[in-house]
Amino acid sequence: MIDQRERTETLLDLYRHMVTTREMDLLEQDFTGRGEAFFHVSAAGHEGSAMLAPYLIPEDYLHVHYRDKALMLARGVQPEVFFHALFNKDSSHSRGRQMNAHMSAPELNILSLVGPVGNSGLQAAGVAEVIKDNPERPIVLCGLGDGMTQQGEILEAIGHAVREELPVFFLIQDNAFAISTKTAGQTFYWRPDGKAEEFYGMPIHWIDGRKPLEAYEAFGRIVGEMREQRGPAIAVMEVDRLHNHTNADDQRLYRSEEEIRSVQETGDPIVNMQHELAARGHDPEELTKIASEIRAELKTTAKKVQRSPEPEPVFTAHPPLPEHLTRPDAEYLGTPDTEERYTMLTALRETLRARMEQDERVTLFGEDIEDPKGDVFGVTRGLTKQFPGRVRNSPLAEASILGISIGRALAGGRPVGFLQFADFLPIAYNQVISELGSMWWRTDGGWTAPVILMITCGGYKPGLGPFHASSLEAIAAHVP
Repeated sequence: MIDQRERTETLLDLYRHMVTTREMDLLEQDFTGRGEAFFHVSAAGHEGSAMLAPYLIPEDYLHVHYRDKALMLARGVQPEVFFHALFNKDSSHSRGRQMNAHMSAPELNILSLVGPVGNSGLQAAGVAEVIKDNPERPIVLCGLGDGMTQQGEILEAIGHAVREELPVFFLIQDNAFAISTKTAGQTFYWRPDGKAEEFYGMPIHWIDGRKPLEAYEAFGRIVGEMREQRGPAIAVMEVDRLHNHTNADDQRLYRSEEEIRSVQETGDPIVNMQHELAARGHDPEELTKIASEIRAELKTTAKKVQRSPEPEPVFTAHPPLPEHLTRPDAEYLGTPDTEERYTMLTALRETLRARMEQDERVTLFGEDIEDPKGDVFGVTRGLTKQFPGRVRNSPLAEASILGISIGRALAGGRPVGFLQFADFLPIAYNQVISELGSMWWRTDGGWTAPVILMITCGGYKPGLGPFHASSLEAIAAHVP
């Protein structure tokens, strides 16, 4: 237990991160407005997510929301990292390749933010599969916005986390808008009769993110239960978006002046945090002074980053192959002087067997691959018995197979995903092209996703029609 003084100091540190976030936002708006930066996403109104940070440990993984600047600062990301991303500089986490709000910090277990919103859910579930039995009892944060909660992959991820009892914290920051679309009544946690109290059997924790102290207390309870019970949790943190969606948006087109003024007056978590700290004995003038000092430091940092080197051109989007995969003399071609012969199916199975014997990180995940069937073509037959728990049937959900496999790879696993027929590749293609194909390039090698995807393709007998005979290797070949 921490004493009252230590708790107050913790809240003061969190206040500094919240103020730093707001001041960064204001500077980013100025730079973008002058054409010195290209894009800006404000976190104003969402700073209360920083209240989660004191309850996190180094072993936790964070798949954050793109407005989670305050949480990332509290996790340990430095302000200059955000400015390097803003100006697309060579020292940025992506070497200038990512949109500036899409952050990544492998050294802090902050996973690479996804572009198609909702892609993070299945990856978070995959990471949680790998770390669930870690003795430090880590959790995985899956930060979401209200708009993205209706993506099918998010619903698949929640279902998987519930069935497998995975420690994924689905934290939804509900600011009532998906750009200009009002989200009330368009999310899984709103029913015709009002707010839902549970989903997939999980209670939904409702948090007022406008009141940071309330969020601080709620996060402590939720994270504590997750570490103890090792299962998932859902929380909806209601906030107000205080600025435009991005610099490309003008909220005055769809919000009245009265509404904008009202949320500014009542929904600012920083103002509310100031009141909380003042009630605990902090001088309001000192709090204002902190903001002034932070503002001056950030201006100096931003100007320094602006003068830093630009990224060099790169002409490949995939990592170099390890040397042992490029040497012809290292390739096994069989033993022609023996009578032993393998069919292609047996060769595939024995290759999998050999790799699973050599590397305990290798796991297999797909439909119908467990014994006794061992895949619809028998590729994995016998491996379930030899490697208990490492050959697993997936739900009938191709996106889940890919997304969960990517998550396992991000957490250090070596997963092999199976799609029964190439015809079903389009269902998983979002994770293939948006995540698997871009992970190394968009993080400059900070994150890698060593996933092997095995797919049966081609028409091997008549009458298979358009759903069991396609050859889509040309599409796959165009993904890095």
